[in-house]
Amino acid sequence: MTQTYTPRRSAEQWQSLIDQWQASGQSAKQFCEERALGYASFCQWRNQYIKFNGFIKSEDWGGAAKQSNRVGISPARNKYVFDLFDSAQNKNQ
Repeated sequence: MTQTYTPRRSAEQWQSLIDQWQASGQSAKQFCEERALGYASFCQWRNQYIKFNGFIKSEDWGGAAKQSNRVGISPARNKYVFDLFDSAQNKNQ
């Protein structure tokens, strides 16, 4: 039995794939099949970004802060981004 190698993708690569999917007009399943992407992984990343982007679009900075932590990003960078959103939330209260 032959095993296939699936490369690990960075958060930035997943965001790019999600942007491509949104522009494609395809179903998520069809998009993943055509690009040999794991459907479950794609859905997990898609849901994470959709929630995060939704908070930003609605200017819910507290929600954005809670969703801002990204895998593969340094803890210092994640804290910096969290603090920016948290600060914006505190200014709006």
